[in-house]
Formats: sequence, C-alpha cells, structure tokens
Amino acid sequence: MPSFVSEDSKDVGWLKKNIPCRAFCPTNTDIPGYIEAIVSGEYTKSYEINRRDNIFPGILGRVCTKPCEAPCRHGYEGLGEPVSICSLKRAAWDFGRFDVYEKWKKKPSTGKRVAIVGAGPAGLACANELALWGHDVTVLEKEAIPGGMMTLGIPRFRLPKEVTDFDIRSIFDLGITLKTGIALGVDVTVSGLSSEYDAVIIATGTMTPSSLGIPGEEGDGVYLGLNFMMDFNKGMLKKVPEKVVVIGGGFTAVDCVRSSMRLGAKDVTLAYRRTRTEMSIDKHEIEDMELEGIKDMYLVSPVEVIRDDAENLKAIKLIKNELGSPDESGRRRPVPIEGSEFILETDLLIPAIGQRAEEDSIDGAEGWKSSRGYQLEKGNVFFAGDFRIGSTSIIEAVADAKKASERVHLYLGGEKPRPIAVTIEELPGPGTGRERSDDFIELQKMPTLDLKDRFDMEAEVQLGFDKDTAQCEGKRCYLCDHDYQIDLDKCIYCIACIESMPRD
Repeated sequence: MPSFVSEDSKDVGWLKKNIPCRAFCPTNTDIPGYIEAIVSGEYTKSYEINRRDNIFPGILGRVCTKPCEAPCRHGYEGLGEPVSICSLKRAAWDFGRFDVYEKWKKKPSTGKRVAIVGAGPAGLACANELALWGHDVTVLEKEAIPGGMMTLGIPRFRLPKEVTDFDIRSIFDLGITLKTGIALGVDVTVSGLSSEYDAVIIATGTMTPSSLGIPGEEGDGVYLGLNFMMDFNKGMLKKVPEKVVVIGGGFTAVDCVRSSMRLGAKDVTLAYRRTRTEMSIDKHEIEDMELEGIKDMYLVSPVEVIRDDAENLKAIKLIKNELGSPDESGRRRPVPIEGSEFILETDLLIPAIGQRAEEDSIDGAEGWKSSRGYQLEKGNVFFAGDFRIGSTSIIEAVADAKKASERVHLYLGGEKPRPIAVTIEELPGPGTGRERSDDFIELQKMPTLDLKDRFDMEAEVQLGFDKDTAQCEGKRCYLCDHDYQIDLDKCIYCIACIESMPRD
C-alpha cells in the first residue's frame, strides 16, 4: 500500500481518538513519532519533529506544563504510570539538536514585511513560522534580550541559559531581525507600525503582575512575583532577608520560594488559598520545593499587610479557608472562615498570584478588547499568545501563535493552510519491534542534583535522562499511531491478540 494523505473525517477522528497524547498537545506535536525515533536511536530525527511542531524543544523539554501526559494510555487504570513524554522531548534536544538553518529551506521571499512586537514564546513562534514562509520579519522587544518569560521569568536552576540561548538563536538564524529596547506606546505605536509594515503582530504577553489589593500592600518589603523573578534573572537581586513569605500556588510562586532560598533566606513559606491538590504546578516541583526546606501553608488567604509606625513591613495577616463549590476553573472555591485570622511575621512579602496584559499601549483597539480575536476588524494588525488569550503556558502561547501566523500568511497572499490531514502508510516488516514485555517496564526516574549542590543559582536541578534511560522510557510508549489490522485469511482465532491488548 503506497503512502497517502487523507483528509477524511473518519481518519482524522481516528487520530484524535487513538492518540490522546497528541490530541491534548496544544501544538499537535507528533509524540509517538519522536518517541519511536528515540527508541531507534534517531535523536536527530526526534529533535527535528519537536523543532517543527513545538519550536522550543530544549525549553519545553524542561518546563512544559505537560498536558499530553495525563491522557497517556499507559496511565489508564491498572496499566501503570503515563510515559515521561516531556523528559523524552528533552532527551531529543540533549542528544539530537542541530542548527536547522543549515538543513531547512525557507520558501522564496514574498517581499512582504512583518513587524512582531514582543520576543516571548508567541512572538518568536510567529517569527519562526513567517520566516519559513518567506516573509521579511522584524521582532521588536522592550527588554535588552529576547525570550520574555523564558529568559526572565523562569530561574536558571529550572531552565539553563545555554538552553534558552540555543532555542532562541535557532529562530533568529533563519534571518530574522531583532531590535531591543523598544517599548510599544513609548518608542513605537501600533498605528505607526501598521503604516510601515505589511502586517503587525502584537505578542507582548502578560508581563504586568497582579497585586493582592489588600490594605498595607503599598510600600517597602513587598515585591511582586514576576518583578522579583525578572530582577533575579537579570542579576539585580543578590540577597533577600531571612524571613520570606510568598503568596500563590503556580509556577511563579514556587520559583519565587526556591529562588529566595538561593538568595540567602533561612525561613521561607509558601501560602496558598487552596490545597496542594489544586496547585497548578508539577508534582516534582512541589517535591523539590519541600526537599529544599521550604514550608507550605495551605487553605489561607492574605487580608492585610502589617506595618510598624515607620511603615516597615512586619507581618502578613492571613485568614483560614475551607473549600466550597467549584468555580469557573473547575477547582473548588476557597471560602474564608470567619474569625480565623492569624499573623505570620515576615521580612519580605512576595505576591505571585498572576499576570495580565498591558493593553493601554494599543491604540485603536477598543473594539478588539471585547472580542479578543486574532485580527482587528479593519487593518493589518494581528494578536497572538498570552496577550490575546490571557496568562497561560509556553506551549499554549506557541499553539496560539502558530494559528495567528497562518492568518497573517493568508492575509499577505500566502496559500491557505491545509485542513487537518493524516498520512497513512503500511509499515514494512513484522511490525514496530515493540515487545509485550515493554508494557511492564517501570517509569524511569529523573535524576536530580544532590541537595547540597542545589543552592548555586545556575545549577540545574533536573539532570535529564542518559541515552539508555531515554530509550528504556521510550519503550514504554504504546505507539498508538500504529493501527494494527488482523488478516482474517490467516487468523486462527487463538485470541492471543485480545489477551495482550493494553485495554479493551
């Protein structure tokens, strides 16, 4: 049977139903494809699949939120743990990365010029796609370096500089122009860029941290979480006081407490309004936090910042919560318990409860703010990533940016993107080489840095799989992209296939 591409809804539906990891990946990464390549020792192929589909393999292989792992079939009841898909992505980068500009061919120049405001995940993803389609791309960035949250919002012990440097350089090597120190609304305007370029994409992310909105918050001793992490990564923070309290339950909050320990704090507490179960963070991040000596305090909310007569920070007043009915996020709502207030002393308070987009710098977009579509109704201005959809994750920002890029490309006269399609081909030989015994391989443990060595600010804690461990973990994958068909002319009805099925 020759290879062919099908757009039939039944074939596409089969893909979505039978490959849940890929269906749940926002960028539709070919996960079974890159895992099978690792098992075969083809790390360069595995890297190339990731670089094509999710653009930042090294970065996402370390800090992705892993929406693909929970639906993994290997994690179904009675079958064990999900495959470590994210860790295998990292292995592809660790052992297979290469300079794509030496191998990939861009489309011929279209003569169209595109300005992208913001060099974070979405802006860089847009730049990557549009450059490959042959457009002349210029990226404008407010900070001194590109990367956005990837370089300034995540600590180096989770995401080393050499990783972000490589992944970002891989994009600019495609011939993209970078201009730093340019702020939207200050140095350039949307209307000005719109008249100068054929298309403009606003992808400035959600870089304005949210405050607590409680009495006493304004003043010394309170450091908003995103600002804290940005100053930490810029090298502007060298030391913090002995007692630190961080408010929040997401990645930034946990990054703040772990960074505080590395900056010399002795007594660090994470205070969160729900329980550990509701924290929007990986299990291993919580485990690392606790191993490093950080205290946690659940079901509490801040109500007042306590200061002395000289307005110096003294403590934070908290109130205990109980969980009520689910809110719009699906998590149970924290409900304050009347009369349960208590005082927690601290020298530094870091609220890390979320971020929002700075929309005031966008002139002429009043109507868009209610619709939040990809494009202004009239004109050549587009929007992508967290700026458009709100604070999410790197992988979701990249996915949204790829959709925005398609719209820009079409607007500039490019070909219409193909509908979702499936490549179908018959494999030669007896099959994938996967054996029944592979089903019983246990989840491979990620090696980590010894606790005594962790407090170097540049020392990466998660060390990554070696090749043997990566291939062993890869063998656990069921390779759900293979559709096994029974030849009824040869079937002897022994039911061995039924007995060996992972799940009926």
